[in-house]
Amino acid sequence: MEQRIVVSGKELIKIAKTTSPIGMKGGVKTAPLFFNATELDEVLSLCSEELYLIRGNEFPKKVSLSSSKPSSNFLELSFKGLQTRTDAEKLSRLDVYVLFNVYSKYLRDTNSVFGYIGFSVKDKVLGVIGKVAGISRHAQTLLVIDDGRGGKEKLVPFVKEFVVFVDYDNKLITTTLPEGIFE
Repeated sequence: MEQRIVVSGKELIKIAKTTSPIGMKGGVKTAPLFFNATELDEVLSLCSEELYLIRGNEFPKKVSLSSSKPSSNFLELSFKGLQTRTDAEKLSRLDVYVLFNVYSKYLRDTNSVFGYIGFSVKDKVLGVIGKVAGISRHAQTLLVIDDGRGGKEKLVPFVKEFVVFVDYDNKLITTTLPEGIFE
């Protein structure tokens, strides 16, 4: 689930985690929380001058990105003023936050499936199924639905055969799911 905080009047959202230093010039390996590495690279490039690194309850450290390079599962980041591996080691295992308005604009502009988190899902036959609590992207994209009653999460394939309509104003996804999908 998304993690948002407000720092100095700016709303931030957590989108990645630094994992380890790389190279001799102070790069940091960064793991996306839900985007793939290329999508994370796109988001970070939109706010390269205003990224925040946070460890636990410490006050956020504002950093500026000097370069990034996506690989299969990670993003290699270099920050302005970071010049040695020793500097980079201090940035390991930190949460990466960006401005929430930049994140939201990216979701809207790219029609990212992550923009549907929080939408209600209603099937034409089954009625209200619950809210989109997350997205699973492996062989296909699945909406992870929380029924709000503490029950088992339901997975709904996010495919045009099942999704009839998306009402952005009311944050509602209408579906026609096959009989027996949740059995």
